[in-house]
Amino acid sequence: GWGTATAPIYVAQLAGLPVHVWVSETRPRLQGAKLPTWEMRAKGVPHTLIVDAAGAAVGAGRGWSYAGGVDLLVETAGDRLPSLLQETGRPIAGGSAAAAFLALRRAEPVEADRVAHVLTPKDFVIARLTGRLVTDRTSAAYSGLSTVADGVWSSRMLALVGLSSTQLPEQHASSEVIGELLPRIARELGLGQDVVVTAGATDGSVGAAFVLRDRRDLVADIAGTTDVILRLVAAPTEAPTGSVVNPYPLEGFSVGGPTGATGGALAYWSALFGFDDVADAVAFAGSRLGDIGPGAAGLLIDPSLSGSRFPYWRSDRAGAVRGQRDEHRAAHFFLAAAEGAAHVVRDGIDRLDPAGLATVVLA
Repeated sequence: GWGTATAPIYVAQLAGLPVHVWVSETRPRLQGAKLPTWEMRAKGVPHTLIVDAAGAAVGAGRGWSYAGGVDLLVETAGDRLPSLLQETGRPIAGGSAAAAFLALRRAEPVEADRVAHVLTPKDFVIARLTGRLVTDRTSAAYSGLSTVADGVWSSRMLALVGLSSTQLPEQHASSEVIGELLPRIARELGLGQDVVVTAGATDGSVGAAFVLRDRRDLVADIAGTTDVILRLVAAPTEAPTGSVVNPYPLEGFSVGGPTGATGGALAYWSALFGFDDVADAVAFAGSRLGDIGPGAAGLLIDPSLSGSRFPYWRSDRAGAVRGQRDEHRAAHFFLAAAEGAAHVVRDGIDRLDPAGLATVVLA
Protein backbone atom coordinates (compact mmCIF):
# COMPACT_ATOMS: atom_id res chain seq x y z
CA GLY A 1 0.00 0.00 0.00
CA TRP A 2 2.20 2.85 1.23
CA GLY A 3 5.54 1.98 -0.38
CA THR A 4 8.88 1.42 1.33
CA ALA A 5 10.09 5.04 0.90
CA THR A 6 7.03 6.81 2.27
CA ALA A 7 5.69 4.26 4.80
CA PRO A 8 7.94 5.45 7.68
CA ILE A 9 6.71 9.02 7.11
CA TYR A 10 3.04 8.02 7.29
CA VAL A 11 3.61 5.82 10.36
CA ALA A 12 5.38 8.68 12.14
CA GLN A 13 2.55 11.05 11.26
CA LEU A 14 -0.08 8.63 12.56
CA ALA A 15 1.94 8.25 15.77
CA GLY A 16 1.70 12.00 16.33
CA LEU A 17 5.37 12.68 15.73
CA PRO A 18 6.26 16.07 14.17
CA VAL A 19 7.01 15.44 10.50
CA HIS A 20 8.21 17.78 7.75
CA VAL A 21 9.46 16.31 4.46
CA TRP A 22 12.06 18.14 2.36
CA VAL A 23 11.55 17.05 -1.25
CA SER A 24 14.57 17.45 -3.50
CA GLU A 25 14.34 17.98 -7.23
CA THR A 26 15.48 14.66 -8.67
CA ARG A 27 15.89 13.24 -12.13
CA PRO A 28 14.42 12.23 -14.42
CA ARG A 29 11.76 14.73 -15.47
CA LEU A 30 11.40 16.67 -12.20
CA GLN A 31 10.44 13.52 -10.32
CA GLY A 32 10.62 15.25 -6.94
CA ALA A 33 8.10 17.85 -8.01
CA LYS A 34 5.72 15.43 -9.71
CA LEU A 35 5.64 12.44 -7.35
CA PRO A 36 6.70 12.99 -3.70
CA THR A 37 5.01 16.40 -3.41
CA TRP A 38 1.80 14.92 -4.80
CA GLU A 39 1.98 12.03 -2.31
CA MET A 40 2.73 14.32 0.63
CA ARG A 41 -0.12 16.66 -0.29
CA ALA A 42 -2.55 13.74 -0.68
CA LYS A 43 -1.70 12.49 2.83
CA GLY A 44 -1.63 15.95 4.41
CA VAL A 45 2.06 15.71 5.33
CA PRO A 46 3.82 19.09 5.72
CA HIS A 47 6.50 19.34 3.06
CA THR A 48 8.78 21.75 1.22
CA LEU A 49 9.99 21.33 -2.35
CA ILE A 50 13.60 22.38 -2.88
CA VAL A 51 13.61 24.08 -6.28
CA ASP A 52 17.03 23.79 -7.94
CA ALA A 53 18.24 24.65 -11.43
CA ALA A 54 15.78 22.13 -12.86
CA GLY A 55 12.99 24.62 -12.23
CA ALA A 56 13.77 26.53 -15.41
CA ALA A 57 11.34 28.08 -17.82
CA VAL A 58 10.20 26.02 -20.81
CA GLY A 59 10.65 28.56 -23.60
CA ALA A 60 9.58 32.18 -23.35
CA GLY A 61 7.10 33.23 -20.70
CA ARG A 62 3.61 34.30 -21.69
CA GLY A 63 2.09 37.36 -20.04
CA TRP A 64 -1.59 37.94 -19.20
CA SER A 65 -2.04 39.86 -22.45
CA TYR A 66 -0.56 37.07 -24.62
CA ALA A 67 -3.31 36.36 -27.14
CA GLY A 68 -1.85 33.17 -28.61
CA GLY A 69 -4.25 30.28 -28.25
CA VAL A 70 -7.39 32.33 -27.63
CA ASP A 71 -9.02 31.33 -30.92
CA LEU A 72 -7.97 27.73 -30.32
CA LEU A 73 -9.49 27.83 -26.84
CA VAL A 74 -12.78 29.13 -28.21
CA GLU A 75 -12.80 26.46 -30.91
CA THR A 76 -11.93 23.65 -28.50
CA ALA A 77 -14.51 24.70 -25.91
CA GLY A 78 -17.32 24.97 -28.47
CA ASP A 79 -20.74 25.27 -26.88
CA ARG A 80 -19.20 24.71 -23.43
CA LEU A 81 -17.53 28.11 -23.57
CA PRO A 82 -20.27 30.22 -21.89
CA SER A 83 -20.48 27.93 -18.85
CA LEU A 84 -16.69 27.69 -18.61
CA LEU A 85 -16.34 31.47 -18.71
CA GLN A 86 -18.98 31.84 -16.00
CA GLU A 87 -17.19 29.24 -13.86
CA THR A 88 -13.85 30.99 -14.20
CA GLY A 89 -15.22 34.53 -13.81
CA ARG A 90 -14.18 35.74 -17.27
CA PRO A 91 -16.49 37.85 -19.49
CA ILE A 92 -14.71 36.69 -22.64
CA ALA A 93 -12.01 34.23 -23.67
CA GLY A 94 -8.83 36.30 -23.48
CA GLY A 95 -5.11 35.99 -22.99
CA SER A 96 -4.43 33.57 -20.15
CA ALA A 97 -2.34 30.63 -19.03
CA ALA A 98 -5.17 28.38 -20.19
CA ALA A 99 -5.02 29.64 -23.76
CA ALA A 100 -1.22 29.79 -23.80
CA PHE A 101 -0.77 26.20 -22.65
CA LEU A 102 -3.38 24.92 -25.07
CA ALA A 103 -1.49 26.62 -27.91
CA LEU A 104 1.79 25.13 -26.68
CA ARG A 105 0.22 21.69 -26.45
CA ARG A 106 -1.07 21.93 -30.01
CA ALA A 107 2.02 23.49 -31.65
CA GLU A 108 4.87 21.95 -29.62
CA PRO A 109 3.67 18.82 -27.82
CA VAL A 110 7.20 17.77 -26.86
CA GLU A 111 7.80 21.11 -25.15
CA ALA A 112 4.39 20.88 -23.47
CA ASP A 113 5.35 17.49 -22.05
CA ARG A 114 8.36 19.12 -20.40
CA VAL A 115 6.17 21.44 -18.34
CA ALA A 116 6.13 20.27 -14.73
CA HIS A 117 4.35 23.32 -13.28
CA VAL A 118 2.49 26.37 -14.54
CA LEU A 119 3.44 29.44 -12.50
CA THR A 120 3.20 33.20 -12.75
CA PRO A 121 6.51 35.10 -12.49
CA LYS A 122 5.56 36.10 -8.95
CA ASP A 123 4.92 32.51 -7.97
CA PHE A 124 8.16 31.39 -9.61
CA VAL A 125 10.00 33.84 -7.35
CA ILE A 126 8.15 32.46 -4.31
CA ALA A 127 9.23 28.95 -5.31
CA ARG A 128 12.85 30.08 -5.49
CA LEU A 129 12.63 31.88 -2.16
CA THR A 130 10.79 29.25 -0.15
CA GLY A 131 10.85 26.01 -2.11
CA ARG A 132 7.06 25.90 -2.20
CA LEU A 133 4.87 25.84 -5.31
CA VAL A 134 1.94 28.09 -4.43
CA THR A 135 -0.18 30.89 -5.83
CA ASP A 136 -2.79 33.29 -4.53
CA ARG A 137 -6.43 32.93 -5.54
CA THR A 138 -6.49 36.19 -7.52
CA SER A 139 -3.52 35.15 -9.68
CA ALA A 140 -5.13 31.73 -10.07
CA ALA A 141 -8.27 33.39 -11.41
CA TYR A 142 -6.27 35.29 -14.02
CA SER A 143 -4.96 31.98 -15.35
CA GLY A 144 -8.45 31.14 -16.60
CA LEU A 145 -8.11 27.73 -14.93
CA SER A 146 -9.71 28.34 -11.54
CA THR A 147 -13.28 28.01 -10.31
CA VAL A 148 -13.53 31.54 -8.96
CA ALA A 149 -16.41 31.04 -6.53
CA ASP A 150 -14.65 28.19 -4.71
CA GLY A 151 -10.97 29.05 -5.19
CA VAL A 152 -10.06 25.64 -6.60
CA TRP A 153 -8.72 24.52 -9.95
CA SER A 154 -11.43 23.80 -12.51
CA SER A 155 -11.38 20.14 -13.53
CA ARG A 156 -13.29 21.05 -16.70
CA MET A 157 -10.74 23.64 -17.79
CA LEU A 158 -7.80 21.38 -16.93
CA ALA A 159 -9.26 18.62 -19.09
CA LEU A 160 -9.90 21.09 -21.90
CA VAL A 161 -6.30 22.35 -22.11
CA GLY A 162 -4.53 19.11 -21.19
CA LEU A 163 -3.20 19.92 -17.72
CA SER A 164 -3.39 17.97 -14.47
CA SER A 165 -3.91 19.42 -11.00
CA THR A 166 -0.42 18.25 -10.00
CA GLN A 167 1.03 20.72 -12.52
CA LEU A 168 -0.62 23.66 -10.79
CA PRO A 169 0.37 25.27 -7.48
CA GLU A 170 -1.64 25.18 -4.27
CA GLN A 171 -4.03 28.13 -3.93
CA HIS A 172 -3.76 30.29 -0.82
CA ALA A 173 -5.17 33.53 0.53
CA SER A 174 -3.07 36.54 -0.50
CA SER A 175 -2.06 37.39 3.06
CA GLU A 176 -1.19 33.83 4.04
CA VAL A 177 2.42 33.24 5.06
CA ILE A 178 3.91 30.65 2.72
CA GLY A 179 7.18 30.11 4.54
CA GLU A 180 10.57 31.49 5.44
CA LEU A 181 13.52 32.01 3.12
CA LEU A 182 15.57 28.96 2.30
CA PRO A 183 18.97 29.17 4.05
CA ARG A 184 20.90 29.46 0.78
CA ILE A 185 18.61 32.19 -0.52
CA ALA A 186 18.81 34.13 2.74
CA ARG A 187 22.61 34.07 2.54
CA GLU A 188 22.66 35.17 -1.10
CA LEU A 189 20.27 38.06 -0.43
CA GLY A 190 21.87 39.09 2.83
CA LEU A 191 18.58 38.65 4.69
CA GLY A 192 17.68 36.84 7.86
CA GLN A 193 16.35 33.33 7.40
CA ASP A 194 13.35 34.30 9.53
CA VAL A 195 12.07 36.63 6.79
CA VAL A 196 8.64 35.34 5.78
CA VAL A 197 7.07 35.29 2.31
CA THR A 198 3.33 35.65 1.71
CA ALA A 199 1.29 34.48 -1.25
CA GLY A 200 0.80 38.04 -2.54
CA ALA A 201 -1.54 39.03 -5.36
CA THR A 202 -1.68 40.83 -8.71
CA ASP A 203 -0.63 44.51 -8.76
CA GLY A 204 -4.08 45.88 -9.56
CA SER A 205 -5.74 43.84 -6.82
CA VAL A 206 -3.16 44.91 -4.25
CA GLY A 207 -3.62 48.54 -5.30
CA ALA A 208 -7.37 48.16 -4.90
CA ALA A 209 -6.95 46.69 -1.43
CA PHE A 210 -5.07 49.80 -0.32
CA VAL A 211 -7.88 52.13 -1.38
CA LEU A 212 -11.02 50.01 -1.05
CA ARG A 213 -10.10 48.03 2.05
CA ASP A 214 -13.40 46.24 2.87
CA ARG A 215 -15.81 49.00 1.77
CA ARG A 216 -18.49 48.19 -0.77
CA ASP A 217 -19.69 51.78 -1.10
CA LEU A 218 -16.57 52.71 -3.08
CA VAL A 219 -15.40 52.26 -6.67
CA ALA A 220 -11.63 52.24 -7.19
CA ASP A 221 -10.03 53.69 -10.32
CA ILE A 222 -6.41 52.56 -10.41
CA ALA A 223 -4.83 54.67 -13.13
CA GLY A 224 -2.17 53.46 -15.52
CA THR A 225 -1.59 52.64 -19.17
CA THR A 226 -5.06 51.17 -18.82
CA ASP A 227 -7.17 52.06 -15.79
CA VAL A 228 -8.40 49.21 -13.59
CA ILE A 229 -11.89 49.87 -12.20
CA LEU A 230 -13.08 47.69 -9.34
CA ARG A 231 -15.85 47.36 -6.81
CA LEU A 232 -16.36 44.78 -4.05
CA VAL A 233 -19.22 42.30 -3.91
CA ALA A 234 -20.08 39.44 -1.58
CA ALA A 235 -20.55 36.80 -4.30
CA PRO A 236 -19.79 36.34 -8.02
CA THR A 237 -23.52 36.31 -8.74
CA GLU A 238 -23.61 40.05 -7.93
CA ALA A 239 -21.23 40.91 -10.78
CA PRO A 240 -22.60 43.29 -13.45
CA THR A 241 -22.60 42.09 -17.04
CA GLY A 242 -19.17 42.27 -18.64
CA SER A 243 -17.23 42.20 -15.37
CA VAL A 244 -14.12 40.22 -14.60
CA VAL A 245 -14.72 38.43 -11.28
CA ASN A 246 -11.71 37.78 -9.05
CA PRO A 247 -11.22 36.70 -5.45
CA TYR A 248 -10.35 39.83 -3.47
CA PRO A 249 -7.08 39.80 -1.48
CA LEU A 250 -8.90 40.60 1.77
CA GLU A 251 -12.23 38.79 1.45
CA GLY A 252 -15.14 38.51 -0.94
CA PHE A 253 -14.74 39.29 -4.64
CA SER A 254 -13.85 42.21 -6.85
CA VAL A 255 -15.74 42.95 -10.06
CA GLY A 256 -14.85 45.25 -12.92
CA GLY A 257 -11.72 45.06 -14.98
CA PRO A 258 -9.14 46.88 -17.06
CA THR A 259 -10.31 49.54 -19.49
CA GLY A 260 -8.94 50.20 -22.95
CA ALA A 261 -6.03 52.60 -23.41
CA THR A 262 -6.32 55.60 -21.08
CA GLY A 263 -2.92 56.66 -19.78
CA GLY A 264 -1.45 54.86 -22.78
CA ALA A 265 -3.50 57.06 -25.12
CA LEU A 266 -2.23 60.22 -23.42
CA ALA A 267 1.34 58.97 -23.76
CA TYR A 268 0.70 58.24 -27.46
CA TRP A 269 -0.66 61.70 -28.24
CA SER A 270 1.99 63.52 -26.21
CA ALA A 271 4.75 61.66 -28.09
CA LEU A 272 3.00 62.31 -31.41
CA PHE A 273 3.24 66.06 -30.82
CA GLY A 274 6.86 65.95 -29.72
CA PHE A 275 6.59 66.14 -25.92
CA ASP A 276 9.31 64.30 -24.04
CA ASP A 277 7.00 63.43 -21.18
CA VAL A 278 3.25 63.19 -20.57
CA ALA A 279 3.63 65.66 -17.70
CA ASP A 280 4.94 68.27 -20.16
CA ALA A 281 1.93 67.71 -22.42
CA VAL A 282 -0.45 67.98 -19.45
CA ALA A 283 1.13 71.26 -18.37
CA PHE A 284 0.95 72.64 -21.91
CA ALA A 285 -2.69 71.61 -22.45
CA GLY A 286 -3.60 72.91 -19.00
CA SER A 287 -2.21 76.32 -19.86
CA ARG A 288 -4.59 76.46 -22.85
CA LEU A 289 -7.64 75.00 -21.12
CA GLY A 290 -9.00 78.42 -20.16
CA ASP A 291 -9.02 79.52 -23.79
CA ILE A 292 -10.28 76.25 -25.28
CA GLY A 293 -12.76 75.16 -22.61
CA PRO A 294 -14.43 71.76 -22.13
CA GLY A 295 -15.16 69.79 -25.28
CA ALA A 296 -11.87 70.64 -27.03
CA ALA A 297 -13.73 72.95 -29.45
CA GLY A 298 -15.71 70.07 -30.92
CA LEU A 299 -12.77 67.68 -31.39
CA LEU A 300 -13.51 64.11 -30.28
CA ILE A 301 -10.96 61.30 -29.81
CA ASP A 302 -11.77 57.64 -29.20
CA PRO A 303 -8.61 56.37 -27.40
CA SER A 304 -9.13 52.69 -28.31
CA LEU A 305 -5.60 52.06 -29.56
CA SER A 306 -5.74 48.30 -29.02
CA GLY A 307 -9.43 47.51 -28.72
CA SER A 308 -11.69 48.11 -25.76
CA ARG A 309 -11.95 46.02 -22.61
CA PHE A 310 -14.24 46.52 -19.63
CA PRO A 311 -17.15 47.00 -19.96
CA TYR A 312 -17.60 46.39 -23.73
CA TRP A 313 -14.84 43.87 -24.59
CA ARG A 314 -14.47 44.64 -28.28
CA SER A 315 -11.02 43.58 -29.43
CA ASP A 316 -11.71 44.91 -32.94
CA ARG A 317 -12.52 48.44 -31.82
CA ALA A 318 -10.13 51.04 -33.26
CA GLY A 319 -9.38 54.57 -32.16
CA ALA A 320 -10.76 57.50 -34.08
CA VAL A 321 -10.58 61.29 -34.44
CA ARG A 322 -13.83 63.09 -35.24
CA GLY A 323 -14.81 66.68 -35.80
CA GLN A 324 -11.33 67.92 -36.76
CA ARG A 325 -11.23 71.46 -38.15
CA ASP A 326 -8.49 73.80 -39.28
CA GLU A 327 -8.32 75.70 -35.97
CA HIS A 328 -7.50 72.61 -33.93
CA ARG A 329 -3.91 72.53 -32.66
CA ALA A 330 -1.80 70.26 -30.43
CA ALA A 331 -3.51 71.40 -27.22
CA HIS A 332 -6.92 70.58 -28.67
CA PHE A 333 -5.82 67.06 -29.56
CA PHE A 334 -4.32 66.39 -26.15
CA LEU A 335 -7.39 67.73 -24.35
CA ALA A 336 -9.66 65.66 -26.59
CA ALA A 337 -7.57 62.55 -25.85
CA ALA A 338 -7.83 63.26 -22.10
CA GLU A 339 -11.59 63.68 -22.35
CA GLY A 340 -11.88 60.49 -24.40
CA ALA A 341 -9.93 58.58 -21.76
CA ALA A 342 -12.15 60.05 -19.04
CA HIS A 343 -15.26 58.82 -20.86
CA VAL A 344 -13.76 55.31 -21.09
CA VAL A 345 -13.32 55.33 -17.32
CA ARG A 346 -16.79 56.79 -16.81
CA ASP A 347 -18.37 53.96 -18.81
CA GLY A 348 -16.73 51.43 -16.51
CA ILE A 349 -17.79 53.26 -13.36
CA ASP A 350 -21.38 53.52 -14.60
CA ARG A 351 -21.47 49.77 -15.20
CA LEU A 352 -20.38 49.13 -11.60
CA ASP A 353 -22.52 51.88 -10.08
CA PRO A 354 -25.55 52.54 -12.33
CA ALA A 355 -27.33 54.47 -9.59
CA GLY A 356 -24.40 56.85 -9.15
CA LEU A 357 -24.33 56.43 -5.36
CA ALA A 358 -20.77 55.14 -4.86
CA THR A 359 -17.78 57.32 -4.10
CA VAL A 360 -14.99 57.01 -6.67
CA VAL A 361 -11.50 56.70 -5.19
CA LEU A 362 -8.52 57.42 -7.46
CA ALA A 363 -5.21 55.65 -7.10
